[in-house]
Amino acid sequence: MKDAENNNIKVAYSNEAFEIWYLLHFEYRDTAMSRKEYKKALTEKLNQEYEKNSKKMYEILKNKQPQAIKNAEKLLEQYNPPNPVNDNPSTTVHLLVKQLNKFVRP
Repeated sequence: MKDAENNNIKVAYSNEAFEIWYLLHFEYRDTAMSRKEYKKALTEKLNQEYEKNSKKMYEILKNKQPQAIKNAEKLLEQYNPPNPVNDNPSTTVHLLVKQLNKFVRP
């Protein structure tokens, strides 16, 4: 992380798993969970078996993205300063998504 900062590179991360970003589309969560628990929670929220690396996730979650960004911002605010190694759960994927959204046609 320090190497990236020293070279003016922004890093998007999630701890403990990327799935926290997906779960934030449905609810605010600020307590740690195992990777197995993420899969179970997402399967419930999606009303179908969660499949890691599913190509359908963007379309499934797209309309919930504003809520996910709001929840991720709230989550990140609780860590001052943020420490990705220890902050669990945490994510900065929303920062990347906000930048990418600038290039998406409405």
